[in-house]
Amino acid sequence: MLSFSPSAHAGMIVGTGGGNGGNDTIGDVMDVIDDYNANNDPALSTDIMFLAKSDEVSFDYGMGSDFMFFEDADGLNAVTSASELTSLDMAYFKYTGEENLLFYSVKGPSQAGFTLYTYMPVMLNLMDLSNSSAEISHVSFWKGPGGIDPFGNSIPEPSALALLGTILAAARGYRRLA
Repeated sequence: MLSFSPSAHAGMIVGTGGGNGGNDTIGDVMDVIDDYNANNDPALSTDIMFLAKSDEVSFDYGMGSDFMFFEDADGLNAVTSASELTSLDMAYFKYTGEENLLFYSVKGPSQAGFTLYTYMPVMLNLMDLSNSSAEISHVSFWKGPGGIDPFGNSIPEPSALALLGTILAAARGYRRLA
């Protein structure tokens, strides 16, 4: 099995927000993105909507769900309940859902704010509050329109990539025949 370092999994930290006990509401998340955009080029997409939150009663922690949580970067120790997640200051998740996940925010306990990350479609994404000595309260997930990355760039649809692969393979086969 491959081993991964946590830095290989971390989305880019956009910033922190929520101050002393503030939650990761859409307004506070947008403030963090706006602060980032005021100081950086290229800018991040502001076309986002709330997708899910790990402390909702309906949130599914099952290993076949859209969001799978792990204690380790290798994905060997599954987190299967909200109480397991909230006992950690660092964890990882894998997203397999249909929605276009762009950002995720990791909230500390009531006296702490949140950290906003860009989502990276790699095997696992880091959720880290270890520098703040706080345990994870919850994780919120933010989606955007299909076919864009967090910077608003177009992402080719999987079917377009498959078509391109077919064309390239056919071209290579044609060259061999010629």
